[in-house]
Amino acid sequence: MSEGSGREASAGTAREHRVRQEPDTRSAWLVRHEEHRRKARRRTRFAWLVVSVALALTVAGCLLKPVVQDALIVSRACDGALAQGALEELLAGSRPGGQSSTTERRAGSYRCGVIDDEDRLVFSVHTYTERDAIDRRMAAYTDDRSAEALPAGLPGYVIGDSGHALLLRCPGRGKDAAGRTGRLLVRVHSSAALPAQVRAGAAVAGKAAEKLGCGAKPPAVPSRSAAGAGPVPLAKTRGTACAALADLAHLFPGARAEVRAGARHSPLTSCTVLGPGTDGEYDHRLLQLRGWYGDWAPLRQATAAKGTWETRAHKDGRPWLVEREGPGTGIGWATSRCGSEDAGFELRADAEAKPSEKRRAPSREEMRRVLKAFAEDQSERHGCRAPRTPER
Repeated sequence: MSEGSGREASAGTAREHRVRQEPDTRSAWLVRHEEHRRKARRRTRFAWLVVSVALALTVAGCLLKPVVQDALIVSRACDGALAQGALEELLAGSRPGGQSSTTERRAGSYRCGVIDDEDRLVFSVHTYTERDAIDRRMAAYTDDRSAEALPAGLPGYVIGDSGHALLLRCPGRGKDAAGRTGRLLVRVHSSAALPAQVRAGAAVAGKAAEKLGCGAKPPAVPSRSAAGAGPVPLAKTRGTACAALADLAHLFPGARAEVRAGARHSPLTSCTVLGPGTDGEYDHRLLQLRGWYGDWAPLRQATAAKGTWETRAHKDGRPWLVEREGPGTGIGWATSRCGSEDAGFELRADAEAKPSEKRRAPSREEMRRVLKAFAEDQSERHGCRAPRTPER
């Protein structure tokens, strides 16, 4: 075979080989191409998944951030004392904006406060343990005709529309120069509804007593129903600290009694006869009895005597009763001693009957009798001496 013929034969063989191999090569390429496309699709799907997750987490974080912040404020407010729903009651639908608290154990001072998300003060507490400071503030707080004892037997009283005060025993702070057991005055500032603020006040007072080392049993936080208990018919005051009002039921038909009886060491007990106002609510004060316990009682007596001719009787320490503007209006005072401290029992009547009302104004003698009955009952309950009451 010639050389040319050999070259032609070799070329043909190569072409035949490429022809035979070409279908296999194309199939492999298609397989590799499809695999590459599948991997690309997987990478695209994974990228979108990562973006979606990141976006979801960002949105969830934005939504959860206020919730987490609110929960953190609630858990820390007044060192955790307001964590069991008390702060939510005070906020009444608003969101918490911030909180702070400080303790100065040596000085006997504890303070805490909470604001809402619009920087409005929602609740604050200041405490006092120094005896002179307590007496000064108690005297200032009692210079208020609207002062009433706290509900649910809590040891303290309402101070107008600005909050309330609690007075607790604090034996862990030792005794003062006169040998009197230490006390803790807790001043609560709040414009919230009374049931909400007294529940919060009792909780924080217990925390303050713990922080300052009082070593006494903290006040029990009252239930919502006990903190918001309303007035009862006068006849149902029998057997209570306001039993003296039961004998006035015939004078005030349809009236109700607000019974606020503190514990044995409470600074105030109040018993109020309420008549219906123009809106039908029992908010028209007709007659009030109050028992004041502590060294500020004489100061309250002095305030009550202002503007009456009984100022001299007050200075002499004698009990007195005076009518002010007519039948059914008067102020009276009885006195006693409870251990080493003073006690005073106050009557204030604004029960002058209008022609349209189907009732009779209490006479001077009826006012004297109800004050005497109240003073005797309270003296027995608080372990005081027999009271001195007006004789005429």
